[in-house]
Amino acid sequence: MVDKNLFMETLHAVKEIAKTSPEPMDRATALAYFKDMELSGEQEELVYQFLMLKEDAREAVLEPVEQDCTPTDTLSHFQLYLEEIGGITAVEAAEEEALYQRLLSGDTTVIEAIANQWLRRIVALSEEYKERGVPLDDLVQEGNMGLLLGLNVLSGNSGEGGNPRLTPADLPRLLKGAIRESMEQYLGEESGGRQQSEAVLAKVSLVHQAREFLTKEKGEAPSLRELSAYTKIPAEEISDILSLVKEQST
Repeated sequence: MVDKNLFMETLHAVKEIAKTSPEPMDRATALAYFKDMELSGEQEELVYQFLMLKEDAREAVLEPVEQDCTPTDTLSHFQLYLEEIGGITAVEAAEEEALYQRLLSGDTTVIEAIANQWLRRIVALSEEYKERGVPLDDLVQEGNMGLLLGLNVLSGNSGEGGNPRLTPADLPRLLKGAIRESMEQYLGEESGGRQQSEAVLAKVSLVHQAREFLTKEKGEAPSLRELSAYTKIPAEEISDILSLVKEQST
C-alpha cells in the first residue's frame, strides 16, 4: 500500500520541480521520484498525466471559466485541458458501478477508467471554491492529486481478496472526500502563506514608520535597540527586516 504522506509530499515536490523547470519533464524523470512506492503501471500513467496538467497550465491565472471573463492569452492552456476531458465519454451508472466493484476486488487496471470519469467532476467541485481567490487550474490540479491518492488508497486497501467492508456505492463519497480534502488542504496552505506575507509587510511598515518618527524626534537614525523598544519587535528581526528592505531597494 502506498504511504499517503510520502506520496503527497513527493507529488507536491515533483509538481514544483516541473512547474519551475525550463524544459518539460519527461515521463521517466517524473516517475523516478516514485520508484520506491511500487505503483502499478496504471497508477504511474495517472501520476504523469496529472503532473503534466500543471506543466501545460502553469502560466494560467484564471477566474471561473466563462467566456466573458478570460482576459489573458494563457487561458488557452487550461481550455485545451478542459476540451480534452470534455471529450471523454461518460459511462452509464451501472458500468461505473461495475468499475468500482472491480477496483474493490483488487483489479487496479480500472483506475484510469475510473479517474477519467471524475476529471470533469473535479472541475465542477473546484468552482465551489472560486470565491477563495485561488486560480482554478491550481484547484483542479490539487483535486486531481486527491483523486489519484484516493484511488491509490482504495486499490491498496482492496488486497488480493478484495475489501468486503466497502461497496461500490461507497466509492463516490470516498473519492469526493479525498478530492475535497486535497483542495481544502491546499487552500489552507495558500491562506497561511498569504497571512504570513501580510504579517511581514505589516512589520516592515511599522519599522519604517518608527524609524521616520524617531529620526525626526532625535535628529539622527535610531539604533536597533531603540527601534525594538518602540515597536516591540526583537532587534534581530528588525535587522532582518532592514536588510530585506535594503536588498529590495538596490
